[in-house]
Amino acid sequence: MRTRFFGVFSMATLSAGTLLVAACGEPGEQSDRESTQVSKLAANATVEDAVNDSGCTELLVRGLANQLADEIMICLRPNSLTKIDNIPNTTLAKEVFPYLQTAAATALKNAITARGASMTINSGWRALPEQYLLSRWAGQGRCGISVAADPGQSNHETGLAIDIQDNGGWNSYLTNQGWVWLGSGDPVHFDFKGGGTVDFRSDSVLAFQRLWNRNHPADLIDEDGSYGPMTASRLQSSPVAGFPIGAAGCGKDAGSPVTPDAAVATDAGSVPTTTDDASTQTPATTDNDESSEFGGSSGCSTHATKRASTRGFGAAFLLLALALARRSRKK
Repeated sequence: MRTRFFGVFSMATLSAGTLLVAACGEPGEQSDRESTQVSKLAANATVEDAVNDSGCTELLVRGLANQLADEIMICLRPNSLTKIDNIPNTTLAKEVFPYLQTAAATALKNAITARGASMTINSGWRALPEQYLLSRWAGQGRCGISVAADPGQSNHETGLAIDIQDNGGWNSYLTNQGWVWLGSGDPVHFDFKGGGTVDFRSDSVLAFQRLWNRNHPADLIDEDGSYGPMTASRLQSSPVAGFPIGAAGCGKDAGSPVTPDAAVATDAGSVPTTTDDASTQTPATTDNDESSEFGGSSGCSTHATKRASTRGFGAAFLLLALALARRSRKK
């Protein structure tokens, strides 16, 4: 009887645990299709591991990228980015973060309305680890990436750039709305040069530095928005799924700048600025109704995790009771 009891209890607990994991997910996961891509890597995979993965998709680092998006949109630049997946006649590739600065998003919408055709967007706003992947792949001549800016130097990181299909057909319509074609060296790329914008590319780096320091109080680095050797090495070793503490910890104390001192590693040798940007030629998908909301720091808040845990154990005992009841009826 004792053996049967613990067998039933184990199955009930396992079932409840499965439900709990399915509901909560890995840190930063936003959808099933994204977690499918990330699952190609080990659970403890780093950003550097993602560079060498055969998947060739920015989704490999989407968990960490989601946390950095939170850091920028909640902590550093509230209300700085506007959703673009709700613009009529737009098709977004699955890798696309559907955000641009408000003025750029408005100009994009006006261009699409003027042409009256559907635009396929292969890249929009990017987080630091995504730009790092593209830069590394370009340097290796891999993944169809011909040219890429250094991390912290791309206009994609400030929400002022898009990569699209049919650039020739869209050129004049976008130009009329303040967008500038980068040229034949990167034919899919357009930068928004109209007014009402802010260049916060350095915040892409700063967001990571803050997130790293929040999770590594014994290994602090400068929070200066400069991408140098110290920041680069920490980024390479960061988990693709994200850190335990995300933007939920960006209150007054957590968000205050770190003052450089003997205990803080500095980025004295910053990476040189480049003007090239990355061309992404990924196939597009038409499921642009699935928005990529940046909710929470790691996919589940502390309170949500506690509630889910309580529900999980409750479900375990409910399943146990049902199983014992069925067994009693059989007797």
